[in-house]
Amino acid sequence: MFTVAPKFATYAWTGKNSEFVLSRADMIAFGGGGNFALTLDARLEVGSSDASETYGNPPLASGTRFKATNCELWSFETAW
Repeated sequence: MFTVAPKFATYAWTGKNSEFVLSRADMIAFGGGGNFALTLDARLEVGSSDASETYGNPPLASGTRFKATNCELWSFETAW
């Protein structure tokens, strides 16, 4: 996980659990252990962020819920 405001910070896996990604028809979420580090709804428009045990991060946005203005997605594929 990472945040860019108020300053750039990264949050690596704490090793406390393996709750990296949850994908459902209505949302995608990252991190876990009681709260998600980051969630986005199915339309990638509304999200939330809270402290997560997986990454040891504080909330990553200025508020618990937020409206996404841009969303960048990456895909990784094997070379063979």
